[in-house]
Amino acid sequence: MRPVDPAAGFVIIMSAENRSSRSERGEQTVVLTARDRKIVYTVARFTLASTRHLTALFFTKKNTANKRLRALFNAGLLRAHLVLGSTSPTIYTLSPLGLKLLVGQMGVDRALIRVPRTLDVADLHHRVAIVDVRVAFVLATRETDDLRLVRFLVGGEVFGQMKNKGAQIVPDALILLSRAVRPEVYALEADLGTEPLSVWRRKVETYGRMMFTDVALLGERDWRVLVAAPGLGRLRSIAGVVIPNDRSDRFVFVDLGDICPRIVVDQTWITASALADVKAWSSLRRNANG
Repeated sequence: MRPVDPAAGFVIIMSAENRSSRSERGEQTVVLTARDRKIVYTVARFTLASTRHLTALFFTKKNTANKRLRALFNAGLLRAHLVLGSTSPTIYTLSPLGLKLLVGQMGVDRALIRVPRTLDVADLHHRVAIVDVRVAFVLATRETDDLRLVRFLVGGEVFGQMKNKGAQIVPDALILLSRAVRPEVYALEADLGTEPLSVWRRKVETYGRMMFTDVALLGERDWRVLVAAPGLGRLRSIAGVVIPNDRSDRFVFVDLGDICPRIVVDQTWITASALADVKAWSSLRRNANG
């Protein structure tokens, strides 16, 4: 199996922990398919995944996805978390039984598995945005044989990489894509419009210094910063901070509302200079969505 490698107000109102136990609601067993195992593995690698993410990755119909994911939850392999005041789908995380399946039966390295200690409401949208980008990269590799997602590192994996470089910044993810056998590396910054631009100035300065001194990320010196943020206004604000930097051409942008596999395949990222020109940005957006 190839490794598989939107607004404030999320409130967790239900999870596997505060629902009735499996014995109280009736023991439910499930005959695991190869797809089921991939789903459990993906949730473990992603830390969390929504119904929307898992439907895009593994199903063609939403109803089929809902039924199968509910079956995996009822079998105790996944934890399910619902949100209030939003149309957002269920969020799934790995359960202890799911962990046992992966490590004990499937032989997955425990170090590869991500089980969140908490599902912090304040950070949930940010985590979901990172998964949105990750799913777009995974699906892009299915559209062409020229692409392969080699690594998509998050959390402690990223921290370890940056600490080894002595870098004073930790991206939301480090992405290594193989395009026609040539490596392509991105440092992902998923922005939800909550960070002051002063923070972005420090980020841009830090990334700029790393680029100037040829710091390698995931073995590559020619890497780019991928900024994923919601809407033209926010993208332009961040681009305004990036443009004065000598390495501004190595920052690329995408609207979180537009992120999709085709953008990854065609590399139709938006540049900082294009964001300064509304007409150019609108043209790029139409092409990406067309």
